[in-house]
Amino acid sequence: LSIPEERIGAANVAYQLSILTFCINFLRIPYNAAIIAEERMTVFAVFSIAEAVLKLGIVFLLVIGNFDRLIYYCVLFAIITFLINVMYVVYCHLQFKDVCKLTLQYDKALTKDMMNFSGWTLFGGLTGVATNEGPGYFMNYFIGVQMNAAMGIAKQVGNAVYSFASSFQTAFNPQIVKLYSANEQEQLKSLVFRSSKLSYALINMIALPIILCAPRIFNLWLVEVPEYAIIFSILLMLSQMVAAIASPLWMLAHAAGNIKKYQLTIGIINLLILPVSWAVLFLGFEPYWILAFLVLLNIAILIFRVGYLKNTIGFPANDYYRQVVLKSFVVTLLSAIIPVAIKFFVDSFWGDMAVIIVAIVSVAVCFYYIGMTQREREVIHNWVNNHIIKKNRSESNYSE
Repeated sequence: LSIPEERIGAANVAYQLSILTFCINFLRIPYNAAIIAEERMTVFAVFSIAEAVLKLGIVFLLVIGNFDRLIYYCVLFAIITFLINVMYVVYCHLQFKDVCKLTLQYDKALTKDMMNFSGWTLFGGLTGVATNEGPGYFMNYFIGVQMNAAMGIAKQVGNAVYSFASSFQTAFNPQIVKLYSANEQEQLKSLVFRSSKLSYALINMIALPIILCAPRIFNLWLVEVPEYAIIFSILLMLSQMVAAIASPLWMLAHAAGNIKKYQLTIGIINLLILPVSWAVLFLGFEPYWILAFLVLLNIAILIFRVGYLKNTIGFPANDYYRQVVLKSFVVTLLSAIIPVAIKFFVDSFWGDMAVIIVAIVSVAVCFYYIGMTQREREVIHNWVNNHIIKKNRSESNYSE
């Protein structure tokens, strides 16, 4: 890596603390899985919010003291990770006493199946790491640390936007596995279609106003906006919008169990980003072409996932493309018309405020009338009627 000589020590400390943080997070995995499997989503949400708030607090603590801020940040991050991990462990040992037992067992057949499944899952995870970190490494090698600053900011924005969809999708994952195990094909199809559309709509609702107002948002957020930070962020959000719509298919493929071919193909597609990143920078092209290629990779992965599920479990590919992908694409185009027009004619701070509000409303309205089926709209009507309108009426009667 290209690291300034005077920062080698701090970089090494940050690296060691990052390894420690990884180990702590690694130990949390089974406890996190237990909470999700038991569908304790309120607890999962509380822990996630607490972690996010504490990590946000780190930013404010950085202004206190004369410490090396990189080392200070990494120390605080490791402490918070440890505290959150303790919360998970204590809760699970109190609530799931029959599950959280440390016993020595060995079942040869079960161990073989678990190692096979986890091994291929690990392979997929490693290729995912290469996809996420590979472009940044090549940018650092060919250009320097300024590209790492731009990529770091883009990842912050992208991860914040994608967290809306990923947290939402977490609630659906146990149900996808259960419906597949029970062979409830119609309910499974409906759930996968619905979660795909909702995941995409959520990330679109956040990404669209950010994309349209990116220059002003970044100028307000940062004192100095690194070169390429805005275009990197926009391309990364577009990539994650494609990933969001395909996220339920990932869980469905894992529920089917035989994931060797699936993970091998996905891994090979993901690893294409490495030679492409090297070629783009070696030949002197602009670095944003790497992230543009990442958008195409996610589209290719979406197509493969649909085809794989069609061949293995009879997934209705044509219905998925028509009812989910096409409708989501139409919703994106139609919801962008009015915000783009406002941005074109009123390029000011208050104009951007209007763009943000109108963009969010436009996505919600277009998704409701175009993206959702009649049955899904009826479910929303019933929920609003039962949980909001009736509740307000009962409170009104009580006060009288």
